[in-house]
Amino acid sequence: MNRHTPEDERRAAEVGSARNVMGSLLEPCVHINIDGYFVGHTCCVHGAHQRENLICSVMSEDFLRFSAENGVDLSMPRPKDGFPGLKPGEHWCLSVAEWYHAYQAGHAPKVVLEATHEDVLTHISPDIIAAIACSNDFTR
Repeated sequence: MNRHTPEDERRAAEVGSARNVMGSLLEPCVHINIDGYFVGHTCCVHGAHQRENLICSVMSEDFLRFSAENGVDLSMPRPKDGFPGLKPGEHWCLSVAEWYHAYQAGHAPKVVLEATHEDVLTHISPDIIAAIACSNDFTR
């Protein structure tokens, strides 16, 4: 059962006007529904973690392996948190720091421009993001 607090409603309103790196409305990214973490399935600042998970990324075997080797095993299910673990091909919102670290090491996952928050452009060059872009195949 989903319980929406006034804070959840405020965040949902903010997500509704959020823009992507191309200047249009931010599209959904995440297929997994984890209460309080991804409002509207989008990559924004929200949730109890208050992390800026702004980059919509398509998981690859290479990135998941790299991430696990660096202490963040995104493929490992965490039932306590409602997290089923990720598989290649699934979308997930990454922080700028996580994504850029993988990029520098040659393991960056593809970026879905339509679902990547515009604030990313204050940290990463548009040319870098565009070079690793793919189209959004999010289906509801």
